[in-house]
Amino acid sequence: MNWRAARRRTRNLLATRGESSAHGSRVISDILLLLILFNTAAAVLDTVPAIHAVAGDTLNVCEVISVVIFTVEYLARVWSCVETETPPPTTARARLAMRARYVVSPLALVDLIAIFPFYLPFTPVVDLKVLRLLQLFKLARHFPAFSLLLQVLRQEARIIAALVSILGLLVVVAASLVFLAENAVQPTVFPTFQPPCTGQWSL
Repeated sequence: MNWRAARRRTRNLLATRGESSAHGSRVISDILLLLILFNTAAAVLDTVPAIHAVAGDTLNVCEVISVVIFTVEYLARVWSCVETETPPPTTARARLAMRARYVVSPLALVDLIAIFPFYLPFTPVVDLKVLRLLQLFKLARHFPAFSLLLQVLRQEARIIAALVSILGLLVVVAASLVFLAENAVQPTVFPTFQPPCTGQWSL
């Protein structure tokens, strides 16, 4: 079997609309897009007790099928990513290094985050099913606007961090003023300076 031809074919099939105009690529892109939207809707509907009681098992089966498809997609992207370079790397070490770089790329991390909750079903800290909503970030592959947004967020990370820090500081100042003004008048409503008491009012 010609593995290089198979990798190239896989890479072309998984290419986005902007990268390839092949019919097969468009079909796969549309299927993955529909799965993303369906899983997001299913994750929201599954939180409604009445819907969960009636269709919970069906939604779980659909989730398993979708995660299997997304897992195959992720592994196929990791395997075929070496074909993005021209010419592609010829040694096993070079291909491994390129795959390692791809795995930590933003879009690859989004793909991984979209499937990893399914493989951690026994974590009691958080309802991992809610994390299925993170699959929305996979839309970045299908809509150039999302990719542009991720690029802007990455480039302006320091400015955004500074703005968030300033916002946090303003919330703390406002919360302290609310506490000083209202604690004596409404001690039961504002007993402490902790966020549940004053933080929400400072916003």
